[in-house]
Amino acid sequence: MADFLKGLIRLLPAQRWARIPLLIALGLALWHGVHRAYWEWALRGASVTLEWQDLQLLASQEGLAPVPLLKRWVKAGWVQSLAICEDKLPDLTRQGRVTWLSGAAILNELRVSRSQPWLLTQVSGGHSLSAEGQYLVMDDYDLYERIKARLLLSFGHERVRDMGYTSIEVIAAPEELEGMGYGFSPEAFQVAKQLDLSVIVRLSNNPRLGADDWGILLRGLRQMDPQPTLLVADGEEVPGYPLQIERFARRMQRNGLRFGLVEFAQQSGDVDLARQLQHQVLRV
Repeated sequence: MADFLKGLIRLLPAQRWARIPLLIALGLALWHGVHRAYWEWALRGASVTLEWQDLQLLASQEGLAPVPLLKRWVKAGWVQSLAICEDKLPDLTRQGRVTWLSGAAILNELRVSRSQPWLLTQVSGGHSLSAEGQYLVMDDYDLYERIKARLLLSFGHERVRDMGYTSIEVIAAPEELEGMGYGFSPEAFQVAKQLDLSVIVRLSNNPRLGADDWGILLRGLRQMDPQPTLLVADGEEVPGYPLQIERFARRMQRNGLRFGLVEFAQQSGDVDLARQLQHQVLRV
């Protein structure tokens, strides 16, 4: 160690006044490294995390109710945290909570059958249909409001129309709707609070959203879970990628959210977001 320090001193400039900035920089780097190491050591630990959507799928396959099943696992000490992803349209359709129809399919049905079944009447609500439209029908009014709000943020009023009977028309390609997130299930947060589980939020990127839109989403998230929440990107990109990362990071800081940096799977923009957040980053 002594030889290392002597060698380091020999590398410094001969003039003593020129050594001062270098020594200051070295001291700051050392302090930052020690502080970071201590911070990660203090937060070290391992916990078993179960994803809410996986729990629902497993419970449905086994013919069981998801919440009692989760309670048993928590009581046995098998689960300590709950990961909550945004609802996706394919999942909502599979669960029977949303009926998703294309305008072209509806118009073809009308042309062939020469009749208008009750479902088609419910979809149209008396309005004309578009072959380019996608139509979402649901019975749950709260879910309808949540999906409609996310669609308006993403596509605007010119491409989203309220058809009545809790049905929505969106002028978009099917793949544009399929990969989007439609907000979080309030039930999942209630269950996590009831069972005293820590929450990991999985948030999808949406390049259509601006900084203010992300701010609205994060504020809504904090209202559902006022405790400090760990946010992990869902998918191959972090939220805000590629142009809104810095602004998204500021919105996270304002809402007291920490970023979970996935160590064994690189996500586009993850290093840039982690650099912006500094000590609000956890390795997961």
